[in-house]
Amino acid sequence: MMDHIMNNRLSLEFGQTYTRIPLETSPHIAHGDALEMDWAEVLPPESCSFVFGNPPFGGSKFQSKAQRAQVRRIAHLGGAGGTLDYVTAWFIKAGEYARGTRIRIGFVATNSITQGEQVAQLWPVLFDRCELEIAFAHRTFAWGSDARGKAHVHVVIIGLDGRESVPARKRLFSYPDINGDPEETRHAVLSPYLFDAGGLADPHLTVREESAPVNGLPRLISGSQPIDNGQYIFSSEEARDEFLSAEPRTPSVPSARVESFLTPACNDCRMRVEVAGDLRAGSRPHQLGGGVRSFAPASVNARESEKTGGKIYSVQSTPGFLVAVSAILPFVLEEGTPARPRQRRNGLRMLLIEEMQSRLGGVSRPTIYRWMRHGQLERPVRLTPNRVAWPGVDE
Repeated sequence: MMDHIMNNRLSLEFGQTYTRIPLETSPHIAHGDALEMDWAEVLPPESCSFVFGNPPFGGSKFQSKAQRAQVRRIAHLGGAGGTLDYVTAWFIKAGEYARGTRIRIGFVATNSITQGEQVAQLWPVLFDRCELEIAFAHRTFAWGSDARGKAHVHVVIIGLDGRESVPARKRLFSYPDINGDPEETRHAVLSPYLFDAGGLADPHLTVREESAPVNGLPRLISGSQPIDNGQYIFSSEEARDEFLSAEPRTPSVPSARVESFLTPACNDCRMRVEVAGDLRAGSRPHQLGGGVRSFAPASVNARESEKTGGKIYSVQSTPGFLVAVSAILPFVLEEGTPARPRQRRNGLRMLLIEEMQSRLGGVSRPTIYRWMRHGQLERPVRLTPNRVAWPGVDE
């Protein structure tokens, strides 16, 4: 097909008809799953010069069971199998195919393989097992296409050579404007994070995941993660003020989004409701709670739901109050729940373990006990031989 297209273009340029039909040469095309085939049987490595293409991306959470099994088998990471994108299987497959040869490799890929947790999973395999080095790279840019319904994705392009044949100067293309043209620089060595690694003692250095803090500090847990479909988050102070005007009994607490920390000059600080007032049908808090209730069950991760008995998106609220976004996960309103007798000590409201579970996003009791053992949660006060509670708020 391409030969025919080029013949037509040549005819247009020179005003003569130029044909070579029937074609005397034709490509050899192997049709099948590239991750299941033995590439050496399709083309012996010693006869190959280049391996390049645009493999399917597919984040770990969007892969089918079969795709996930392929990535785990090819990567050999052990344990849970890592969180590698589907495209990484092509990098590893190509690296193993090209090992010990002068084959050059080039792939378009998701930019997530050069940032975050995937770097420490993928690149030691390419550097150590496959003995590859980065020969050139295009840092993140917007992928364009003339296809109908094209995907809007940010990608990288990475070229890999064998350790013994990699050029002395590596080319790095950076995009000040991800929709514009790149600026080229040349370096002695490139990091898997796609920056100049000439000043590093180990240019292959990656930041890997650890199961415990390396500095002796308490282990981090999830912070605020309001998966509420935006129901409890105000996009502007005007929206917050309008809500408070309609519901004067509702106090609010500011909650700065990430940009506020990265950019001190950012004024667009989101607000969130901590405790909303009137829960009568038709009230604004009632409507918000209903919106979260309809959204959360559809968005809950099935694996997390299974671990917690499907309770991570529920909380019991006392009549007349709506507990909105809290520490870890959003809460779904359950109306008509009778209030528990309140425990008090020295004027402070004491929170029983059921209330602590709700405030912490519906976590299980074993999780609370584990956090206490690790010093991540203060220990409760003993009220009776069989009941403990945590100091709450002064009311």
